[in-house]
Amino acid sequence: MVTETSAYAVAIRSEVQRLLAEWRAAISTSKGNSSELWKMLQGVLGEANGEVSDAHTADDFATFFQNKVDSVWFSTATTPLYDIPCRVTPTISELAPVTAEEVERMIGSSPNKLCQLDPAQLLSSPIAVLFNLSLATGCFPMEFKEAVG
Repeated sequence: MVTETSAYAVAIRSEVQRLLAEWRAAISTSKGNSSELWKMLQGVLGEANGEVSDAHTADDFATFFQNKVDSVWFSTATTPLYDIPCRVTPTISELAPVTAEEVERMIGSSPNKLCQLDPAQLLSSPIAVLFNLSLATGCFPMEFKEAVG
């Protein structure tokens, strides 16, 4: 049994070496000829052994897609246009200033992830002033865009 297995392995190894030598020789002889290399690769991959054709040009490619676009355009030309509803949204100048009480209420309604001594009452007035100045000037200072860590 061992001799049959080793003889089989030797035969397989020999066949693989023969095929590798054959492919190396074929690749070597078709260097620079990409159509021959592709044809060879298709044969290895088991694809149909069709002739590689240079019959299609860049102009053929462009014409094909232009015809495709024209066909789609023609088939959809009678389709009514989609009416996109227009939504009116407020501009920055239409936003109302905030009060210190509103800021305090917003801070108070947020999840309590800080200590009980959260100074919401002390900070609500300066925060409201900064927010209202930002709305009035349309500017938000770069220093305020960074989180405190």
